This record gives sequence, structure tokens and C-alpha cells, in this order.
Amino acid sequence: MQDRLSRMLGRLGVLAGALIALTAAPAHAQAPTLKKVKVAMASATMSPSYPYLYVAQKQGFWKEEGLDVEVLLAQGSAQVIQLLASKQADVGMLNPEPIVVARAKQNLPIKSIATVGAIFSWSTAVPPNSPIKTVADLKGKKVGVFSLASGGAFYIKARAVEAGLDPEKDITLLPTGFGAQAAEALRSGAVDAILLWRAAFAALENAGVPLRYLPPAPWETNLYSYIVAANESAINGDPDTIAAILRGLAKASEFTAVAPKAATQIYWQAYPDSINVRIDRKLAFDNDTRSVRAQLYDMGLELDSLPKPPNRIWGGQSESNWAFLQDYLKRAGQIDQTQNAADFFTDRFTAPANAFDKPAVDKMAKEFKTEF
Repeated sequence: MQDRLSRMLGRLGVLAGALIALTAAPAHAQAPTLKKVKVAMASATMSPSYPYLYVAQKQGFWKEEGLDVEVLLAQGSAQVIQLLASKQADVGMLNPEPIVVARAKQNLPIKSIATVGAIFSWSTAVPPNSPIKTVADLKGKKVGVFSLASGGAFYIKARAVEAGLDPEKDITLLPTGFGAQAAEALRSGAVDAILLWRAAFAALENAGVPLRYLPPAPWETNLYSYIVAANESAINGDPDTIAAILRGLAKASEFTAVAPKAATQIYWQAYPDSINVRIDRKLAFDNDTRSVRAQLYDMGLELDSLPKPPNRIWGGQSESNWAFLQDYLKRAGQIDQTQNAADFFTDRFTAPANAFDKPAVDKMAKEFKTEF
């Protein structure tokens, strides 16, 4: 009897030990390892007009894809191309023009993998009382640009050629960045005009800078303003990671399109030091939301030809747009000849980038609580 009781207690001890081990196991289990990747952006400063980045980070969209993303801030599109060419970044966000020039002149293996800005965004602005009315009036003038290597520099050179000017002799381009630095350059007369993208101008107008815009060229509607690019070695060698990065961007774009104010709130949570405390808090929130909406305009959310969420396909590209971009750069004297448009982009990632539950993201966006 005693022996049988001892054996029974021994078996119970083994079972208890097994149960304790099973219960304790989750406490010691490691979370799945996230893959570290780097996304370079052609801006030295984060602002509300880049919601696809900070929303993807703060809402965990990249984490859902198994990624630990580091965003690298760069001094313009040329530096992003350098980071991609040297494989110091996995993908880069930049203007499309430098991609064409870099490939045509240096044969760099960089391709566009998605669009972000489906609508051309560059404009030239002057003070309201300026005598400058058209691009032709810029002869002998100084034009402030974000960077001498940005897509805007190519744009203003093309417009100058179109207006009968020599862009290398008749106008002077000066790097002024954007924001307060650009506003001061225009206010002080250091430059006669300023060339920026729509969201950057929205920030200047938020700060009370009066502006008058020069008339756009009719062909601008055929151009993209901002794209995502990668080295061909990454495109061919690790397509799953590229697709995961783009899917996170697409989720963030979907979220922002449904709830722009939610994107502003997320920006404030991510960058509380950026909140303008010199003005009323509600006005500061509305100003930043205006910058978010300006970016959504560039993404084509106000075009009747493009579906709205949840039916929107994010990132798609067309061969005709890339062919037109080459023609425009050739007219501007930036490239000598055109080549196959497919050399500059791939649309293979559009379907996988959009393979997520869009109604679920829309619901998350609508339910997000904002301060105002």
C-alpha cells in the first residue's frame, strides 16, 4: 500500500512539474525577431506632410509586416540615390526626375517601385506685390529651391527652357531648404521667388507668409511628384521585404486618407516638440491638418479618376507617365536621349502592397480619437 501511494505521488509530481513548465514557457518565449530595414526620405526634416511614414511607425503597420524600420532623413533626392546605390538604405522616397538622370547618365541600377505623389506638386511662388508674373520674368532673378539636387531644380530648368531662357545663365538657383528658412529668404529679398512642393507651401501659408503662384504648365498633369525607389539588387534579391515595406506605406496611406485629423494627432504624439506653442492649440492642429490634406491632394485623393478608400490601389505606375517624364527632361536639356520607360520602374509590387484588409484599416482610422 505504501509503495503504491509513493508511486502515485511520484507520478503526480511529474505531472505537476510538466504543468508548471507549460505555464512558465510563454514567459520565457522570445517575441518574433523583426527584420531591420532602412527607408531613406528626401527631406532633412520630418513634418506633417509625410503621414505614410510616421503613421506606419506609430500604428504598428510595419511591425505587423515583421519589420523594424529606421527612417533616414536625407538632404534631397540626390543623397537618397547615393544611399540606395551604396546599399545603405533598402528603399528611398524621392522625386522621380533624379532617378531618370542618374540612370541615363551614370547607369545606376535604381528603379521606382511605387508612386506616392500621383499628382505633380512643384510650384513657383513670389510675394503678392512682385513684378514677376510668369516664368519668363525670372530672367536675371534668384530662385530659392529646397536643394540643388531636388526634383524641383529639374522642373524650373525645364520651365525656363520652355520660356526661352537659358537655365544655366538666366536664373540663379539658391538652396534655401523649406519652412522658416525659405520664408525668411523670400521675405528678406535674398531670393526673388521660391520653388517648393504643395505641402511645403501649405506650411508657409500656415505661418502667415503671403504668396502668389506663377501659372503652371499644362503638361504638369502627366508627371508624378514623389516615388519610392530601390536598388535592383534588393528588388530581385529580397522582393518579400520590399513588398512588406510598401504594404506598410499603403496601410498608412489608407489610414490617412480616411482620417486626416487622426494622422495629425499621431504626428503630435510622435513629435510633440514640433507643436507650435506660440499660437492657439486648435489653430496649430488645424494648420498641421492642412499640411496633411495637402499631401493627400498630391496623392490624388481629390481626383475623380482615382477610386477612394477602400477601393483605392496605392502605388501604381504607368509606362506612359515615365515616357513623358523622359521627354520633359530631354526638352530641359537634362538628358540627351530617351530609352525604354520600363527601365525606370517596375509595377510588380503594386498587387502585394495592396494585399491587406482595407476595411479594417478604415475602421481603425474612423475610430481613432483626436483632440479636436
